[in-house]
Amino acid sequence: MKKKPLISWPIIAAGGAIFLMMQMTAPAQTLLNRWSFNGSATTSGSGGTVTDPIGSQTATLEGDAYFDGDGDVVLDGTGGTYVSLPGGLISSLTAVSLEGWVVDSGVIDNVHLWEFSDGTGTGNEYARFVVAQNVGTANQFELAGFGGTTGDPNQQLLAVGDLTGAQMHVVCTYDPVAGVQAIYTNGILEAFRTFTSGQTTLSSVSANEGSLGQSPWFAYGDPYLEGTITEFRIWNAALNPLQVAALDAAGPNTVSTNYGTVSAVTLEVSYEMSEHQYQQAAVLATASGVSVQPNIASLCTYTSGSNSILTVSSSGSIYAVAPGSTTITATYGAISNTQTITVMEPVAVPEHRWSFNKAATTSGSGGTVTDSVGSQTATLEGDAYFDGNGDVVLDGTTGTYVALGSGLLNGISGVTCEAWVATNSTSPDNVHLFSFDDAGGHGGAYYRYNLHENNNGDNFSEINVSPVSKIEGTPGLGGLGLTHIVTIYDPTAQVHAIYVNGVKEVEQTGVTAPLSGVSTNEATLGQSPWHNYGDSYLNGSITEFRIFSGEMSPQQVAIDYLAGPGTLNTNGPGALQSIALQLSPTMNLDLSQTPALIVNYANLTNYNILANALFPVDGLTITSSAPNIISVTAVGTLQGDAAVNGSGQVTLDGTYGTYVSLPGALLSGVQILSVEAWLTNAVLPDNTHLFAFDDGTGTGGDYLRFVLKESSNGKDQLELSSGGDKVLAGTPGLGGLNVHVVCVYDPIDGVESIYTNGVLQASQPVSAPLSGASPNAAALGRSPWWNYGDPWLNASIDEFRIYSGRLLAEDVAATDAIGPNYLLTPPLSATVNSGSIVLSWPTNYASPSFTLYSSPVLGSGASWSAIGTAPSIVGGNFQITLPANGSSAKFFQLKR
Repeated sequence: MKKKPLISWPIIAAGGAIFLMMQMTAPAQTLLNRWSFNGSATTSGSGGTVTDPIGSQTATLEGDAYFDGDGDVVLDGTGGTYVSLPGGLISSLTAVSLEGWVVDSGVIDNVHLWEFSDGTGTGNEYARFVVAQNVGTANQFELAGFGGTTGDPNQQLLAVGDLTGAQMHVVCTYDPVAGVQAIYTNGILEAFRTFTSGQTTLSSVSANEGSLGQSPWFAYGDPYLEGTITEFRIWNAALNPLQVAALDAAGPNTVSTNYGTVSAVTLEVSYEMSEHQYQQAAVLATASGVSVQPNIASLCTYTSGSNSILTVSSSGSIYAVAPGSTTITATYGAISNTQTITVMEPVAVPEHRWSFNKAATTSGSGGTVTDSVGSQTATLEGDAYFDGNGDVVLDGTTGTYVALGSGLLNGISGVTCEAWVATNSTSPDNVHLFSFDDAGGHGGAYYRYNLHENNNGDNFSEINVSPVSKIEGTPGLGGLGLTHIVTIYDPTAQVHAIYVNGVKEVEQTGVTAPLSGVSTNEATLGQSPWHNYGDSYLNGSITEFRIFSGEMSPQQVAIDYLAGPGTLNTNGPGALQSIALQLSPTMNLDLSQTPALIVNYANLTNYNILANALFPVDGLTITSSAPNIISVTAVGTLQGDAAVNGSGQVTLDGTYGTYVSLPGALLSGVQILSVEAWLTNAVLPDNTHLFAFDDGTGTGGDYLRFVLKESSNGKDQLELSSGGDKVLAGTPGLGGLNVHVVCVYDPIDGVESIYTNGVLQASQPVSAPLSGASPNAAALGRSPWWNYGDPWLNASIDEFRIYSGRLLAEDVAATDAIGPNYLLTPPLSATVNSGSIVLSWPTNYASPSFTLYSSPVLGSGASWSAIGTAPSIVGGNFQITLPANGSSAKFFQLKR
């Protein structure tokens, strides 16, 4: 059946997680290789071999390696002492689990349990597991060093934990088809990540060699393992958490994935969340065959007691929608567990506040200020001095800054930094307001705010922790008087923003890098994290600097700006008193405008809530009293370098963060979907998306997406990530074309189709419901995996439409003939005027033309005949005037 468009963007007046658990749908896991080192004792350096009884592959002892007679191979850490394995053991697999029991008795970083590489010792085409890293505090599973690989070839997973000193059971799983990677230690999931499906297949790993106890960089002096290995195994698929727990319980001498019977599950969540925050559910299973409680969140299904308070994805990612309390239920088979979570309004808690209103001092005389909240001492360095008027003055000379101390971000999951600063100069570039970094002066794991760069063309906020988030505002803030600056970074709410003088300047959602990854060695005002490389120091003055734990509300930012630096106001805006919608009173036909919503609170007046909000305004709806005259539609927002070109298109240049952001929940309630677009796009690179409805985190999640091109422009594809339906691929890809695309997803009638330029390109049966796509976010030109390096669309888009219902083949052919800017059927209106009926429809549906038909009845007895009267043009409408015919009914429709 045909449906009118649910939403249409003509793109002519558009406005300017990490929480994902693995979803494993792997085939049955088969053990391919198993080396047990329980031979008779040998002497150091005497060599020896072990042949695995399953794959008949031989492992050879090298250097001083020997069997201790107690079931272990002993490695003494000397150069060239390791166990060599044949090449090609994993490079032919589609997915893999690598399992071993190891004791690392040394205290040296970069010690490996296993590696597969090209054998040169120079770190090429490798997969590896590092037992000890970061002074023994972490371990790492990585695939990297692949020359010419597109997308994100470096699949790196870091787990926090000390694996030295005692026997550890380690399992690393990698499934590039599902896009998941995990590390388990002693039967428990330690770390996981998701990435773009199809990136870095195991065939990328060199088939030249494999080894135990040796690094892929042995030629560059990386150490060898000092310890013992009891057993090493290779599986042909990703083991799930219950299987790993069963293997751990069985130990190194028995192969068993029998975990028994799961008798109970316990849903573990944080019972309190702030509005807009995310958290990942953990589900601990009690099974008869294992002593540990594995986290089986990836194997469960979830429901929310109220989607208006909490939503939960199929992977257990929980999102706080609005204040209130409701339940989340996790179900495994017939067993479930329910917990109640309360959502509260976000609150920014003051942690530190330095006010520089001390008596005047002379340049270079030093001095300190103790913050009035956290009692942390700030120290003036170099030529810094107090001017006696409430400011600390920095003259831009090398070494002149304010040292705030160390550990200021410890225990903070989200941070708001607030300052009043004046800058005396627009040059040189790279002048910083604040930096939290490693104190080395050479970058590192930092969080910083740069007042101006690019000849004062922009200012930016950046966290240099994977995945990196950098947001830029324009212009730069050099050469200005007193300026109020607020930066917000909150990965729990997945938001990063800059406010200048109380107004939102730039925002990015979907950020996930944890603040715990930022070095807390030092914090400074006026100094760059790269000061050792010649970055400039601030030439200006700072009146006050504050650090808050949590995300400051936009209303509080405005209140603080109005109050100024002398007052710490935590009372909030107060009660809402009135709202006023501001719009231009006149509009031309087919043009759009974005309203301003001016609100008045008890403590804040004339506040534009829509322009400054970080998230959609709760409870806000805007309606039209005459939708046939003015319609209210969802707003697409231009992000990054996206621009309207004045000729009816939005242009995207393929740079990071450039896309069109669409509102979330666009598919809510839609059972049958048709999506339509006209665009011109470039050929490169692969994995470029036209649209995605997803969770907004940039890490995959539950999505519906359309990839314009992949496999070197060999195909395009439409995919719903949940429900088990396969990808629908068309050939060839659509890179480098001016193309009209229609994607149909109809699980009711069981059909999924792609049309290009009015012609069916590909089709297949489907059954999974559209409700499997996350309602959190939607975008044009952005991949669901943008946080893992997927490219951004380089294209111009004429129009993008969403239909509730299925466009049939004849509908698609008709819209292709009509082109963008014309809907399939124009709206027909009728008014009675002085005994006549006036019927009208917009003129911009003239090609192809429509004819007015009438019938005295509807239904099976309808008799439609053309009205012979030719329409006239009045304003922007075709118009036909007919005599009103007394009490006789008459029905009208437009037909091509």
